[in-house]
Amino acid sequence: MLTNSEKDSIYDELTYNVKWHHALVKSPKGVALERIHPSLPTQEITSWHSAATDVDYGTPGYKNSQYREIGSDLLTEKFVWLDPESFSPDNDGVDDICIIRYKTDTDGFVANAVVFNAVGVKVFQLASNILLSSSGFLTWDGRNDAGKNTNVGVYVLYFEMINPTNGVRKQVKIPIVVSSR
Repeated sequence: MLTNSEKDSIYDELTYNVKWHHALVKSPKGVALERIHPSLPTQEITSWHSAATDVDYGTPGYKNSQYREIGSDLLTEKFVWLDPESFSPDNDGVDDICIIRYKTDTDGFVANAVVFNAVGVKVFQLASNILLSSSGFLTWDGRNDAGKNTNVGVYVLYFEMINPTNGVRKQVKIPIVVSSR
């Protein structure tokens, strides 16, 4: 809980959930949950990630090992892109999550996003009819819908945006590589 010195005003508060830790963290005792970026919503699982192994599972007083910039200066004609296109969800502090960035040209879009394996089987549902902001992102940590780590390989992100007001529909399929180091 983040309060003023009199403790009569709460600025931010997190209800800790041990299930938010990375699947490779067998014993979360002594492993910090790090916020990916301070402007992300506090109570969202996608705002947090276990601290990396190479920093002894915590970075008190330093920038979080899982910190990522969420604003993008990237000028692109794409409405969806990956950062990075290949990631290794091994909790080593390097490209442990894939950020799926998007931008819309008008307001009112809703999105569906699904990750499929190479033979077309659904692996993970990232979004289901979520209302999008003008730009933002989703994250995938390499787990499937059952919470298990996926195998190393090539996956396909299917991202669909629909604007129910004007009927505009945009779809894209993008390869995502889950690698190991």
